[in-house]
Amino acid sequence: MTVSDLCLACGLCCEGTLFLYVGLNAGELSRLEARGLPVVRKKDGSLLMRLGCTALDGARCTAYQDRPDNCRGYFCALAQQLHLGSISSDSALQIVQRARALVDEVAQNLPPRREGDPCSAVQRAHEVGLLCGPAPLRRLEDFLAEHFRAPPKPR
Repeated sequence: MTVSDLCLACGLCCEGTLFLYVGLNAGELSRLEARGLPVVRKKDGSLLMRLGCTALDGARCTAYQDRPDNCRGYFCALAQQLHLGSISSDSALQIVQRARALVDEVAQNLPPRREGDPCSAVQRAHEVGLLCGPAPLRRLEDFLAEHFRAPPKPR
């Protein structure tokens, strides 16, 4: 299994489970807008794209060739471990499956998604005041921190 295969089985970064936004540079604005991807300009002028990305089809990026540089260069901790050979393909897939089950547990305890609500169960859980209760969300967040969120790079 390659890192690309793992990403196609996962998609948590793109769907808004790991992050709320991806930062953009000014040169990306026109090509993303041309694809109909929503771009947000903050008060300070910086550009962001909200995740769950509308270019995501399952776990496949339909804007792959035009994806933002930050998407292009991002590899979660699990993908890094797979690339380095410090985790097996089977173990990596099991971790993705467990993460999916934890996301589903959070989602099952939320009201039905309405028009305009974020796609991500994690984002909706935060927006609705954690109606699912803090325990399922805490289990998910702890699992994501342990397996997917890369530690900060040394300076």
